[in-house]
Amino acid sequence: MGREIKFRGLGKNITNGLPRWYIGYYVGGLIPCINVNMQTYEVDPNTVGQFINSYDKNGVDIFEGDIVKNINGDLRLIMYFFHSFEMRLINTKKESNNIIWWNKVEVIGNIHENSDLLNN
Repeated sequence: MGREIKFRGLGKNITNGLPRWYIGYYVGGLIPCINVNMQTYEVDPNTVGQFINSYDKNGVDIFEGDIVKNINGDLRLIMYFFHSFEMRLINTKKESNNIIWWNKVEVIGNIHENSDLLNN
């Protein structure tokens, strides 16, 4: 089975008072864009994250920059690190060597819209 390659980025256009997320192919360059069904949307390059090819326990796509909660209640940040995706514990001094299964976590937000979760 092939790997699905897609990206998510927060659009620069405001709809109903809020920016909108676009999911599709990333088109870099002078104006970073996400291509969705042959339509191109300008996005904030700081918000672009790649789909990690895994889903949470509710079947929600997991992207780089997402914040997830594991079964112990620990919050983790999805990061791209040395050619792979990993979950880093946030706001804790404890060490964790536990293997975390992607399908046992729940996406509860992302660093762009829910940065307050990083400070709790």
